[in-house]
Amino acid sequence: KKFAAEMKTDEKSVSEEAMKLLMDYNWKGNVRELENTIERAMILADGKTIEPRHISLLAPPTDSYLDSLPMDGPLEETTKAALRVAESLRIRRALERNRWNKTRAAEELNISYKTLLTKIKEYGLE
Repeated sequence: KKFAAEMKTDEKSVSEEAMKLLMDYNWKGNVRELENTIERAMILADGKTIEPRHISLLAPPTDSYLDSLPMDGPLEETTKAALRVAESLRIRRALERNRWNKTRAAEELNISYKTLLTKIKEYGLE
């Protein structure tokens, strides 16, 4: 209701599957992230119901991320790879939180717009 009023649009219902995604996600008390996720889903939902495909959530780091890191060889190599994964996730989160507004995301990350564009390309985030 809140977002429908703010966006001057019709209210939308949330499917059971989409609600489960929202309920199961670890928000860690981050109300702003939840609000941004719902607002984005309202924009993406072309009908009267928000479906799972309209909800964009960051997956928490799992063993699959760890599996992509080199666990043999020098520690420095593993550290650099882990830093790239963390940086990529942090940039994606800033972009999603700012609805892919790159200027705002760059400000949040305290980096230049040009640096953000370089990193988006480097990590294939678009």
